[in-house]
Amino acid sequence: MAIARPKNSQMRFQPDSAITANPRGITPAAGAAPALTIVNGNAGGGRAAHRAPGALAELRRRGVKLDVRFTEAPGHAIELASQGYRDGYRRFLSVGGDGTTYEMLNGIFPRPEGDVEPVAIGQLPLGTGNSFLRDFSITEERAALHALVEGKRRSCDIIKGVHRGGEFYFINLLAVGFPAQVCALTNERFKGLGAAGYAVSVVASLFSMQRPILNIAVDGIQDKRRCTFLAFSNSGFTGGTMNMAPGASVNDGLMDIVRVDPMSAMTLVRAFPSIYGGTHTSRPDIHHTTGRRVTFEPTAEPLEAMVDGEVLRVHLESLEVIPRAVEVIA
Repeated sequence: MAIARPKNSQMRFQPDSAITANPRGITPAAGAAPALTIVNGNAGGGRAAHRAPGALAELRRRGVKLDVRFTEAPGHAIELASQGYRDGYRRFLSVGGDGTTYEMLNGIFPRPEGDVEPVAIGQLPLGTGNSFLRDFSITEERAALHALVEGKRRSCDIIKGVHRGGEFYFINLLAVGFPAQVCALTNERFKGLGAAGYAVSVVASLFSMQRPILNIAVDGIQDKRRCTFLAFSNSGFTGGTMNMAPGASVNDGLMDIVRVDPMSAMTLVRAFPSIYGGTHTSRPDIHHTTGRRVTFEPTAEPLEAMVDGEVLRVHLESLEVIPRAVEVIA
Protein backbone atom coordinates (compact mmCIF):
# COMPACT_ATOMS: atom_id res chain seq x y z
CA MET A 1 0.00 0.00 0.00
CA ALA A 2 1.13 3.54 -0.67
CA ILE A 3 2.63 5.65 2.12
CA ALA A 4 1.28 9.17 2.57
CA ARG A 5 4.07 11.66 1.87
CA PRO A 6 4.60 14.95 3.72
CA LYS A 7 3.05 18.05 2.17
CA ASN A 8 6.01 20.32 2.86
CA SER A 9 9.25 20.26 0.89
CA GLN A 10 12.90 20.56 1.81
CA MET A 11 16.17 21.58 0.19
CA ARG A 12 18.77 19.03 -0.78
CA PHE A 13 21.38 18.52 1.93
CA GLN A 14 24.96 17.64 1.12
CA PRO A 15 27.00 15.76 3.74
CA ASP A 16 29.24 17.86 5.97
CA SER A 17 32.91 17.10 5.50
CA ALA A 18 33.22 16.31 9.20
CA ILE A 19 31.14 13.13 8.70
CA THR A 20 32.03 10.38 6.29
CA ALA A 21 28.99 8.55 5.04
CA ASN A 22 29.37 4.78 4.87
CA PRO A 23 28.65 3.20 1.50
CA ARG A 24 25.17 1.88 0.91
CA GLY A 25 24.50 -1.80 1.36
CA ILE A 26 26.74 -2.48 4.37
CA THR A 27 25.25 -5.22 6.52
CA PRO A 28 25.96 -4.76 10.23
CA ALA A 29 28.05 -7.44 11.89
CA ALA A 30 26.23 -9.78 14.24
CA GLY A 31 26.75 -8.92 17.91
CA ALA A 32 28.16 -5.46 17.19
CA ALA A 33 25.59 -3.95 14.91
CA PRO A 34 25.89 -0.21 14.33
CA ALA A 35 22.84 2.01 14.22
CA LEU A 36 21.69 3.04 10.76
CA THR A 37 21.81 6.80 11.25
CA ILE A 38 19.63 8.98 9.01
CA VAL A 39 20.55 12.67 9.02
CA ASN A 40 18.12 15.32 7.81
CA GLY A 41 20.21 18.47 7.62
CA ASN A 42 17.17 20.57 6.75
CA ALA A 43 15.50 19.85 10.09
CA GLY A 44 15.02 22.81 12.37
CA GLY A 45 15.16 25.24 9.46
CA GLY A 46 18.63 23.98 8.51
CA ARG A 47 20.16 24.07 11.99
CA ALA A 48 20.66 20.30 11.99
CA ALA A 49 23.18 20.60 9.15
CA HIS A 50 25.44 22.63 11.42
CA ARG A 51 24.90 20.71 14.65
CA ALA A 52 24.85 17.09 13.46
CA PRO A 53 28.58 16.68 12.64
CA GLY A 54 29.77 17.53 16.14
CA ALA A 55 27.04 15.47 17.82
CA LEU A 56 27.75 12.36 15.75
CA ALA A 57 31.47 12.75 16.28
CA GLU A 58 30.88 12.83 20.03
CA LEU A 59 28.74 9.69 19.89
CA ARG A 60 31.52 7.89 18.03
CA ARG A 61 34.13 9.07 20.53
CA ARG A 62 31.96 7.61 23.28
CA GLY A 63 31.74 4.21 21.59
CA VAL A 64 28.44 4.38 19.69
CA LYS A 65 28.73 2.65 16.31
CA LEU A 66 27.04 4.54 13.48
CA ASP A 67 26.50 3.97 9.78
CA VAL A 68 25.45 7.36 8.44
CA ARG A 69 23.14 8.23 5.54
CA PHE A 70 21.95 11.68 4.47
CA THR A 71 18.52 12.67 3.20
CA GLU A 72 18.44 14.41 -0.15
CA ALA A 73 14.72 15.02 -0.75
CA PRO A 74 11.31 14.71 0.93
CA GLY A 75 10.56 11.04 1.60
CA HIS A 76 14.20 9.99 1.24
CA ALA A 77 14.41 8.88 4.89
CA ILE A 78 11.65 6.37 4.12
CA GLU A 79 13.75 4.89 1.34
CA LEU A 80 16.94 4.84 3.42
CA ALA A 81 15.26 3.13 6.37
CA SER A 82 13.51 0.61 4.14
CA GLN A 83 16.76 -0.34 2.42
CA GLY A 84 18.52 -0.49 5.77
CA TYR A 85 15.89 -2.82 7.18
CA ARG A 86 16.29 -5.13 4.17
CA ASP A 87 20.06 -5.01 4.68
CA GLY A 88 19.63 -6.30 8.21
CA TYR A 89 19.73 -3.22 10.40
CA ARG A 90 17.56 -3.37 13.51
CA ARG A 91 18.95 -0.30 15.31
CA PHE A 92 18.06 3.08 13.80
CA LEU A 93 18.96 6.64 14.76
CA SER A 94 17.01 9.63 13.49
CA VAL A 95 19.00 12.88 13.40
CA GLY A 96 16.58 15.74 12.83
CA GLY A 97 13.08 16.40 14.09
CA ASP A 98 9.91 14.43 14.71
CA GLY A 99 9.21 14.47 10.96
CA THR A 100 12.50 12.68 10.27
CA THR A 101 11.56 9.97 12.76
CA TYR A 102 8.13 9.72 11.11
CA GLU A 103 9.71 9.03 7.74
CA MET A 104 12.18 6.56 9.22
CA LEU A 105 9.35 4.65 10.91
CA ASN A 106 7.50 4.42 7.59
CA GLY A 107 10.56 2.83 6.01
CA ILE A 108 10.66 0.15 8.70
CA PHE A 109 6.93 -0.60 8.75
CA PRO A 110 5.00 -2.58 7.75
CA ARG A 111 7.34 -5.39 8.75
CA PRO A 112 7.18 -8.78 7.03
CA GLU A 113 4.80 -11.21 8.70
CA GLY A 114 6.61 -13.35 11.23
CA ASP A 115 9.54 -10.95 11.66
CA VAL A 116 9.60 -10.49 15.43
CA GLU A 117 13.22 -9.42 15.96
CA PRO A 118 13.15 -6.24 18.10
CA VAL A 119 13.62 -2.92 16.32
CA ALA A 120 15.23 -0.12 18.33
CA ILE A 121 14.84 3.56 17.45
CA GLY A 122 16.87 6.44 18.82
CA GLN A 123 16.50 10.15 18.15
CA LEU A 124 18.93 13.05 18.21
CA PRO A 125 16.50 15.99 18.42
CA LEU A 126 17.76 18.73 16.11
CA GLY A 127 14.44 19.70 14.54
CA THR A 128 11.75 22.33 15.10
CA GLY A 129 9.53 20.88 17.81
CA ASN A 130 11.38 17.81 19.12
CA SER A 131 8.27 16.76 21.02
CA PHE A 132 8.45 12.98 21.29
CA LEU A 133 11.47 12.59 23.58
CA ARG A 134 9.86 14.83 26.21
CA ASP A 135 7.82 11.79 27.23
CA PHE A 136 11.14 10.26 28.28
CA SER A 137 12.20 13.42 30.18
CA ILE A 138 14.69 14.30 27.42
CA THR A 139 14.33 17.99 26.66
CA GLU A 140 17.64 18.96 25.03
CA GLU A 141 20.45 17.64 22.87
CA ARG A 142 22.92 16.82 25.65
CA ALA A 143 20.41 14.59 27.44
CA ALA A 144 19.65 12.80 24.17
CA LEU A 145 23.36 12.17 23.57
CA HIS A 146 23.72 10.72 27.05
CA ALA A 147 20.73 8.43 26.54
CA LEU A 148 22.11 7.16 23.23
CA VAL A 149 25.44 6.36 24.86
CA GLU A 150 23.76 4.53 27.74
CA GLY A 151 21.62 2.57 25.26
CA LYS A 152 18.71 1.82 27.59
CA ARG A 153 15.55 0.73 25.79
CA ARG A 154 11.86 1.15 26.54
CA SER A 155 9.05 -0.58 24.68
CA CYS A 156 6.78 1.76 22.74
CA ASP A 157 3.50 1.50 20.87
CA ILE A 158 3.02 2.97 17.41
CA ILE A 159 -0.20 3.85 15.59
CA LYS A 160 -1.14 2.62 12.13
CA GLY A 161 -3.21 4.95 9.96
CA VAL A 162 -5.18 3.69 6.98
CA HIS A 163 -6.42 6.06 4.27
CA ARG A 164 -8.01 5.67 0.88
CA GLY A 165 -4.66 5.40 -0.90
CA GLY A 166 -2.64 3.32 1.55
CA GLU A 167 -1.30 3.38 5.09
CA PHE A 168 1.21 5.14 7.31
CA TYR A 169 2.64 4.78 10.81
CA PHE A 170 3.37 7.33 13.52
CA ILE A 171 4.80 7.37 17.01
CA ASN A 172 3.72 10.74 18.40
CA LEU A 173 0.46 12.39 17.34
CA LEU A 174 -2.04 12.92 14.53
CA ALA A 175 -4.29 15.97 14.70
CA VAL A 176 -6.95 17.31 12.36
CA GLY A 177 -8.46 20.77 12.42
CA PHE A 178 -6.65 23.72 13.96
CA PRO A 179 -3.30 22.01 14.81
CA ALA A 180 -2.91 20.86 11.20
CA GLN A 181 -3.52 24.42 10.02
CA VAL A 182 -0.92 25.69 12.51
CA CYS A 183 1.64 23.06 11.52
CA ALA A 184 1.24 23.83 7.83
CA LEU A 185 1.90 27.51 8.46
CA THR A 186 4.88 26.72 10.70
CA ASN A 187 6.46 24.51 8.05
CA GLU A 188 5.88 27.11 5.34
CA ARG A 189 6.95 30.28 7.16
CA PHE A 190 8.25 29.87 10.71
CA LYS A 191 10.29 26.66 10.85
CA GLY A 192 13.49 28.59 11.49
CA LEU A 193 12.10 29.86 14.81
CA GLY A 194 12.14 26.40 16.39
CA ALA A 195 9.42 25.66 18.96
CA ALA A 196 8.53 29.36 19.10
CA GLY A 197 7.40 29.07 15.48
CA TYR A 198 4.39 27.03 16.60
CA ALA A 199 3.25 29.76 19.00
CA VAL A 200 3.62 32.40 16.27
CA SER A 201 1.61 30.23 13.87
CA VAL A 202 -1.14 29.74 16.43
CA VAL A 203 -1.71 33.49 16.66
CA ALA A 204 -1.49 33.92 12.89
CA SER A 205 -4.02 31.12 12.26
CA LEU A 206 -6.66 32.05 14.84
CA PHE A 207 -8.95 34.13 12.67
CA SER A 208 -9.05 31.73 9.73
CA MET A 209 -9.59 28.50 11.66
CA GLN A 210 -12.19 26.00 10.56
CA ARG A 211 -14.57 24.04 12.81
CA PRO A 212 -15.17 20.79 10.96
CA ILE A 213 -17.68 18.04 11.65
CA LEU A 214 -15.64 14.84 11.92
CA ASN A 215 -17.70 11.69 12.33
CA ILE A 216 -15.63 9.11 14.16
CA ALA A 217 -16.12 5.95 16.22
CA VAL A 218 -13.80 5.17 19.13
CA ASP A 219 -13.79 1.41 19.75
CA GLY A 220 -17.23 1.34 18.13
CA ILE A 221 -18.73 4.30 20.02
CA GLN A 222 -19.92 7.02 17.63
CA ASP A 223 -19.03 10.69 18.02
CA LYS A 224 -20.41 13.14 15.45
CA ARG A 225 -19.93 16.49 17.13
CA ARG A 226 -18.48 19.56 15.44
CA CYS A 227 -15.08 20.51 16.83
CA THR A 228 -12.21 22.96 16.65
CA PHE A 229 -9.82 20.05 16.47
CA LEU A 230 -9.26 16.39 17.27
CA ALA A 231 -5.90 15.00 18.40
CA PHE A 232 -4.96 11.32 18.55
CA SER A 233 -1.83 10.87 20.66
CA ASN A 234 0.52 8.00 21.36
CA SER A 235 2.68 10.29 23.52
CA GLY A 236 1.95 13.42 25.50
CA PHE A 237 3.71 16.34 23.83
CA THR A 238 3.41 18.16 20.52
CA GLY A 239 4.66 21.45 19.08
CA GLY A 240 7.70 21.30 21.32
CA THR A 241 6.35 21.83 24.84
CA MET A 242 2.56 21.57 24.45
CA ASN A 243 1.30 18.79 26.75
CA MET A 244 -1.59 17.83 24.49
CA ALA A 245 -2.37 14.48 26.14
CA PRO A 246 -1.45 14.76 29.83
CA GLY A 247 -0.86 11.38 31.42
CA ALA A 248 -0.43 9.59 28.09
CA SER A 249 1.73 6.46 28.19
CA VAL A 250 3.73 5.31 25.17
CA ASN A 251 3.27 1.62 25.96
CA ASP A 252 -0.22 1.15 27.41
CA GLY A 253 -1.79 -0.09 24.16
CA LEU A 254 -4.05 2.98 23.98
CA MET A 255 -4.15 6.26 22.08
CA ASP A 256 -5.25 9.38 23.93
CA ILE A 257 -7.97 11.34 22.13
CA VAL A 258 -8.53 15.04 22.80
CA ARG A 259 -11.56 16.76 21.27
CA VAL A 260 -11.93 20.52 21.49
CA ASP A 261 -15.48 21.79 21.07
CA PRO A 262 -16.18 24.69 18.67
CA MET A 263 -14.58 27.83 20.09
CA SER A 264 -14.33 31.43 19.10
CA ALA A 265 -10.87 32.80 18.40
CA MET A 266 -10.82 34.69 21.69
CA THR A 267 -11.92 31.65 23.71
CA LEU A 268 -9.15 29.61 22.13
CA VAL A 269 -6.65 32.39 22.92
CA ARG A 270 -7.65 32.22 26.57
CA ALA A 271 -7.58 28.41 26.64
CA PHE A 272 -4.39 27.94 24.65
CA PRO A 273 -1.80 28.60 27.41
CA SER A 274 -3.30 25.79 29.50
CA ILE A 275 -2.12 23.24 26.89
CA TYR A 276 1.49 23.83 27.90
CA GLY A 277 0.77 22.75 31.47
CA GLY A 278 -1.61 19.99 30.47
CA THR A 279 -4.51 21.53 32.41
CA HIS A 280 -6.68 22.17 29.34
CA THR A 281 -8.48 18.83 29.67
CA SER A 282 -10.14 20.05 32.88
CA ARG A 283 -12.17 22.56 30.85
CA PRO A 284 -15.80 21.58 30.12
CA ASP A 285 -15.35 22.30 26.40
CA ILE A 286 -12.30 20.01 26.01
CA HIS A 287 -12.76 16.24 26.25
CA HIS A 288 -10.12 13.56 26.86
CA THR A 289 -10.63 9.83 26.37
CA THR A 290 -8.65 6.77 25.25
CA GLY A 291 -9.16 4.00 22.72
CA ARG A 292 -7.47 1.28 20.72
CA ARG A 293 -9.08 1.87 17.33
CA VAL A 294 -10.74 4.86 15.68
CA THR A 295 -12.70 4.78 12.43
CA PHE A 296 -13.65 7.77 10.29
CA GLU A 297 -16.72 8.22 8.12
CA PRO A 298 -15.72 9.09 4.54
CA THR A 299 -15.37 12.77 3.68
CA ALA A 300 -15.85 14.32 0.25
CA GLU A 301 -12.54 16.18 0.46
CA PRO A 302 -9.29 14.90 1.95
CA LEU A 303 -8.53 15.97 5.49
CA GLU A 304 -5.46 18.04 6.26
CA ALA A 305 -3.76 16.12 9.08
CA MET A 306 -0.69 16.97 11.11
CA VAL A 307 1.28 13.78 11.72
CA ASP A 308 4.45 13.93 13.83
CA GLY A 309 5.27 17.42 12.60
CA GLU A 310 4.39 16.79 8.94
CA VAL A 311 1.22 17.74 7.09
CA LEU A 312 -0.67 15.20 4.96
CA ARG A 313 -3.85 15.50 2.89
CA VAL A 314 -5.63 12.14 3.07
CA HIS A 315 -9.05 10.51 3.22
CA LEU A 316 -8.65 8.93 6.65
CA GLU A 317 -10.35 5.58 7.28
CA SER A 318 -8.92 4.32 10.57
CA LEU A 319 -6.26 4.61 13.26
CA GLU A 320 -5.19 1.60 15.33
CA VAL A 321 -2.61 1.07 18.07
CA ILE A 322 0.09 -1.54 17.47
CA PRO A 323 1.23 -2.34 21.01
CA ARG A 324 4.96 -2.38 21.87
CA ALA A 325 5.96 -2.38 18.20
CA VAL A 326 9.37 -0.77 18.73
CA GLU A 327 11.93 -0.12 21.44
CA VAL A 328 12.97 3.48 22.03
CA ILE A 329 16.55 4.19 23.05
CA ALA A 330 15.99 6.77 25.78
